[in-house]
Amino acid sequence: MEQSTPQLDEQLDLALRLMDDDESALATIIKRYGPAIAIAISRRFGLNEQDAEDVLSIASHRLWEARHRYDDGVATLRTYFYRIAVNAARDAFKHGWQKARALCVDVGAENDVDTIASVDNGPEQCGCTNAGSPKQRQPSKKLKDLAEIIDGLPPAQQHIIRRDSCARDDVACSSWLADELGIAVASVRVYRGRAMETIRRQMRERGHDVP
Repeated sequence: MEQSTPQLDEQLDLALRLMDDDESALATIIKRYGPAIAIAISRRFGLNEQDAEDVLSIASHRLWEARHRYDDGVATLRTYFYRIAVNAARDAFKHGWQKARALCVDVGAENDVDTIASVDNGPEQCGCTNAGSPKQRQPSKKLKDLAEIIDGLPPAQQHIIRRDSCARDDVACSSWLADELGIAVASVRVYRGRAMETIRRQMRERGHDVP
């Protein structure tokens, strides 16, 4: 059974908003398609609910990073999101959960698979556009400035912020980060606070309105 035109139009609208760096579109995509994708991933890989949510969290971050690669002529947005989630789950099995999170921005060749089962109403051919796609857009100045600021943080603070960006609850587990960095849990909280303070201050200095 094919999707109805309203469903496809909705996905295209969300995709265009996503490619225009609209973060609210990502939130809508996660809310609308995330639960079904999490169930499909859970069944496909035999994951429990928490692991499926972890995969969805990583996939959501990858979707944002890969938004300019999307091509509606190759796959629906829902299938594209599902496909990224499949690769996130494969990373978790291949490399372990910590490595999968570390690879949360790797949206290149590993997402180039030939065909996957769609979570839509029927099977669907899908794929990614390459880096030369005319639909690819440059990151906004805000995202560029944010990346530069994060790159300038001390290594431990960078590590925490990058892990937080992949966490399903906005921040990664402090005890897990403490084990990774070999520091006290309290230090993780201090480093996170310092990093966020630096990010907010420098983003405002660059003219960005941040909370």
